[in-house]
Amino acid sequence: NELKIFQHVAEISCEAFNEVLPKITPGINEQVIESELECEVRSRGADRLGYIPVVAGGENANILHYIENNKFLKDGELTLIDAGAERNCYLSDITRTIPNSFVLSQ
Repeated sequence: NELKIFQHVAEISCEAFNEVLPKITPGINEQVIESELECEVRSRGADRLGYIPVVAGGENANILHYIENNKFLKDGELTLIDAGAERNCYLSDITRTIPNSFVLSQ
């Protein structure tokens, strides 16, 4: 049963990431991505994000545990996201670094 819970929380996080990653474009604020992740995990049944997420564009990705999440993303840079869903005290953790102007292939 516990393994199923872990799997479900991981699926919630994966689905949320897949929904949010294509929204990462130059000019969007890191806070918007954080808010979108929160909304997506909750809409899929999570209680919340499991920890303060890192949404770090450009040079901010070089700051360990960056949590300000308040800069605008720039064209030609990468964005690092570290976040995960929490449900019933079970957490998942996903970290991705993607180019701004991300295109998700199927």
